[in-house]
Amino acid sequence: MNTKNAFERRSDLVNVRLTPPDKLRFEQVAQRLNTTASRLLRKMIRELVGQGPDFLEGDMKTIEQAMFQVGAVGRNLNQLLRAVHSGRPVASSEFRPVLDDVLRHVEQLRKELHRAIDRARNRWERDDPSAEQETLA
Repeated sequence: MNTKNAFERRSDLVNVRLTPPDKLRFEQVAQRLNTTASRLLRKMIRELVGQGPDFLEGDMKTIEQAMFQVGAVGRNLNQLLRAVHSGRPVASSEFRPVLDDVLRHVEQLRKELHRAIDRARNRWERDDPSAEQETLA
């Protein structure tokens, strides 16, 4: 059973005519980004019409890893709070390292999210200025 609504289903096709060199370059970009040509074109369209950033697989893996680390630190904090609420005396020296760890990981996640968003927004800028010259020649 398909649970996607009509707006999420990919039923419409777009045909684009390209020169062989343009098609090759487009496929190379998709390969470099470790995605398919279809996924890359959808991503470009979504970002062009303001529905992005639309993260690629590599961006999501980095974000998921950072979130996992924040979750692990949160579990440590939760254990300390359970001890406090159970009436067990907990020294402030036990809390400080955990809180510092939480703050460090949250800040790391915030920075990684910003980097991923910036990568998605700037993905289409040329890495190699000489490639621009080749297309103009």
